[in-house]
Amino acid sequence: MTRHRTVAASLAAVLTLGTLGTVTACSDDDSTAEPTFTGNTDVAETVTTETSATSATSAAATTSEQETPEGHIAVSASGGGPIALTTGDTPEGESQKVSGRLIVGPGSCFALKKPDGRGNEGENAPRPLVLPVDSEFVTRGDHPSVTLPGRDTVYVGETMDVEAVSMPFNELDGLPDPCARGAAESGLVVN
Repeated sequence: MTRHRTVAASLAAVLTLGTLGTVTACSDDDSTAEPTFTGNTDVAETVTTETSATSATSAAATTSEQETPEGHIAVSASGGGPIALTTGDTPEGESQKVSGRLIVGPGSCFALKKPDGRGNEGENAPRPLVLPVDSEFVTRGDHPSVTLPGRDTVYVGETMDVEAVSMPFNELDGLPDPCARGAAESGLVVN
């Protein structure tokens, strides 16, 4: 019965290994001999080579997807509500002094709303704020706030004065769709 198990185990090993290698079986007379495996040593290299090629292709695809068209601003979002929008890019165009109330606007993004504006249409609609990358913000707790470099902290509900360039949503690459919902057609990129 032991001999049948040994033969069955050897046969199963050969079937399992298939084309990867060959097995040399032992005879019942030689109890010290071990089965040997002569495998295809190129398998590991082939997998490694294919993985490297795939990684290089993936890196190239990622790089090309991250390119920002000329005149556009790359925007990053962080926080869970409110959401702070930031950029390291400098917008083209003339800065304007803009004053408004810091609010949590559409899509839970920090936004600026004109203090005298009533309703949410046209000029009165909240406009998402895109802050410089070195700004500080609090997006958790009872007092969400924004602190621009070299300026005092402004809490949601307070008036905020900024120098900003108005940019259409379609030129703010990476702007979350919910932040662009509402009647406003542009965001404010703070200098």
